[in-house]
Amino acid sequence: MKEYRCDECGHTFSSSEALDAHTALHAAGNHHDCCICGRTFIHARSLRLHLRMHTGETPFECKACGKGFRSRKGLAEHRSVHTMEKRYACMTCGRRFRLYRTFTRHRVIHSGVKRYECEQCGMRFAFNHLRKRHMRTHSGEKPYVCGDCGDRFTQWNGLYQHRRRRCGKESADVSPTLM
Repeated sequence: MKEYRCDECGHTFSSSEALDAHTALHAAGNHHDCCICGRTFIHARSLRLHLRMHTGETPFECKACGKGFRSRKGLAEHRSVHTMEKRYACMTCGRRFRLYRTFTRHRVIHSGVKRYECEQCGMRFAFNHLRKRHMRTHSGEKPYVCGDCGDRFTQWNGLYQHRRRRCGKESADVSPTLM
């Protein structure tokens, strides 16, 4: 799936038509600025939603648990916690997701887009956390430490495997210690 990115604000779109419509809004000069942090929005409703982040206002309440949300969308996504419904399905692999943000993050895997590049070797990654983890191979950093023997690991799963095999800990007892 091709991704179309706005050069001005970085938003991405699935079609060139959607990007063109978005770009026209930038050109029209209709900007709404947050009086607290200065962030600029094209739509007034986006600014109103953003302001709730600063004010803490949560006008949308879950009837099941009473938790408040800044937007109807946030409340709708939260409801799946109670129902365990997975509303979003990947058309490529069929995997299903409860949260839209998890679903959109998953779609990057199929797109082949790798935006994050290692400054040392040029290797590219779909997600920044994978690039950061890779950077440890260059720096030699080993932040995960076995609490029993002191062995160090670059990744949590290395510590996990070590503790199960070498130190005889069951998976329930394994918790990473970051130094």
